[in-house]
Amino acid sequence: MKNRLDFPFYQVLEYVPSISLAEVGKDRFEKYLTDQRKLIQIGMCIGFDLITNNSDRFKLLWGGEGNINNVLIEVRNYESHALTDIRNRGDQTVGLDNYVFIDHSGYLLDLKDELAAQNFERFMTKVCNFQTDLVRSLS
Repeated sequence: MKNRLDFPFYQVLEYVPSISLAEVGKDRFEKYLTDQRKLIQIGMCIGFDLITNNSDRFKLLWGGEGNINNVLIEVRNYESHALTDIRNRGDQTVGLDNYVFIDHSGYLLDLKDELAAQNFERFMTKVCNFQTDLVRSLS
């Protein structure tokens, strides 16, 4: 317990009744979660993840599958005992509201360290390439 209390900060999160993006399924995602406001929320998270080098959630720069369990969708108008039903039944009509992004992991680099400076240069090159590809795909 002592090593857990020796952190430089503590993070307290509000409980949000929700289901993960992985639990939503393709049909419900297309039906409920692709309006402009919700897509902008995802875009803002992607931008934040890029700036902070969060390599876990979407895997945009470093490859891999990502962890869409770190993307939650707030559930409105539910009975507390029904969250399991909402997760397990794709046909359940329920208010799926805002995205909630959890378990952010960013990394600090000491640029005085040669290896860290090299990794930072690799990261910046990947960010620039991603931005270039994104702009090209939009035109």
